[in-house]
Amino acid sequence: MYLVTGRLDEAEDELRDAIVDLETSGMDSRCVHPVTQLAELRVLQGRFEEAHALLERYEDLPESVRPPAVLDLALGSPDAAASRLQGRLEELRSLTVAALPLCTVLIDAQIVRGALEAAADAAKQIAKIAALTKSKRHLGEALFAEGKVAAANSKEDAPGILREAARTLSEASIALPACRARMQLAQTLVDRDRPVAISEARAALAAFDRLGAVPDADEASAFLRDLGVKGRTGPKNLELLSKRELEVVRLIAQGLSNAEIAKRLFISTKTAGHHVSNILSKLGLRSRTETAAFAALNLEREPAPK
Repeated sequence: MYLVTGRLDEAEDELRDAIVDLETSGMDSRCVHPVTQLAELRVLQGRFEEAHALLERYEDLPESVRPPAVLDLALGSPDAAASRLQGRLEELRSLTVAALPLCTVLIDAQIVRGALEAAADAAKQIAKIAALTKSKRHLGEALFAEGKVAAANSKEDAPGILREAARTLSEASIALPACRARMQLAQTLVDRDRPVAISEARAALAAFDRLGAVPDADEASAFLRDLGVKGRTGPKNLELLSKRELEVVRLIAQGLSNAEIAKRLFISTKTAGHHVSNILSKLGLRSRTETAAFAALNLEREPAPK
């Protein structure tokens, strides 16, 4: 649920705990293996090499089809993504609802490939699922799928569909797709209503940064730069840090070790290490020394937790 709603930091904590529980118990995952979900989270964070490493051991699991496809798309291989997804969808013919998360990725792959009729077919499949479940989340996904296909075909009604998709997904508390719908809306409005396009892109960028969706945020920032508009107003990637990670950055700046950070924050040394690793990745830094320098330049001087 944290992944679906865009609460990526909490999703990571839950997935790590689930992986540890599975490893210590020796039990198998009953449905979707948490490692495959962690891999998809890594793609959302822009940590592609880590995602690839996580998936290497689990590529044969049926539920691992979507994460590699998401990674394929992120790495510019839409043909590979489409092939994976279509193969799995053929196996799921009688499991209608289970096809939805695959179809949402397949649409993007087909659009990038220029296979717009195939993308439209995938959108129709999502619409059928939404009609069956009557779920607001599924309705929002169906509208977003329809809007993306309409935008790819330069249809006049694309902005209206995407605006409704963003509203519906937001009402269903599905944050990341809602932000992506706003970004798609901004792209369709560039030649129709430039001020609104800029406003939507800025809102999407702020949300992506807050969620920690790095590639999405970078795309939104690049879109704004192409329009001659400044995207981020603060230090790049600072908003990607959670409140806890900001606390850790301040403690690193004080010269504390992982064990000392753990003691100060009442967490395990291992958890402190995970926070440090995440901070380095999100900020694009290579060492604790660079992190301390970043803190000195970009963070207000305020006391760290005692």
